[in-house]
Amino acid sequence: MNIGLLGVLLVLIFALAAIYNALIKKRNYVDEAFSVMNGILKKRHDLIPNLIETVKASMTHEGDLLVKVSELSSNAMNPNLTFNEKVVAENQLGQAFGSIMIAIEKYPDLKANMDFMQIQNTISDVEFETSGARKVYNSKVVDFNNAVDMFPTNLMAKLMGLARRLFFEIQDTERENLEVKTLFGNK
Repeated sequence: MNIGLLGVLLVLIFALAAIYNALIKKRNYVDEAFSVMNGILKKRHDLIPNLIETVKASMTHEGDLLVKVSELSSNAMNPNLTFNEKVVAENQLGQAFGSIMIAIEKYPDLKANMDFMQIQNTISDVEFETSGARKVYNSKVVDFNNAVDMFPTNLMAKLMGLARRLFFEIQDTERENLEVKTLFGNK
């Protein structure tokens, strides 16, 4: 065997190993970010039953919404969901959760309830954490998806069975402009 051919073969092997290792590293970063996100989402799921029980007595017309949030929460916690199914379920839960928070605005007695205020403050904290974790997770997903889609790493990704990951999406309620006057009780 020719030394030049052996050199080219070695360079090719090292290049393939570097691509393989880079893809594994990117996948592991996405998995790590998802794990952090999952911990924060667990906090959110733990709060949902408390929120539902607290608002059930006050909210008379939104019973279907409370049932929907409870069902979506249970579905999102299903350990048998695939990675992408979990992201879809959490995105749906976030939308329904935002709907509850909007519906609560109709109930001044509920907003004055100390238990509810404490839960709402905790939820705000968890949603803030979720927002930060979502940002980190989504940046890792962009990096991973770029590697899965771009040449030459896409060839190795296909051989490894790696596929694009879904993003955690911002809910419509988070895109709306905040009316500062509602924060101070002025409507």
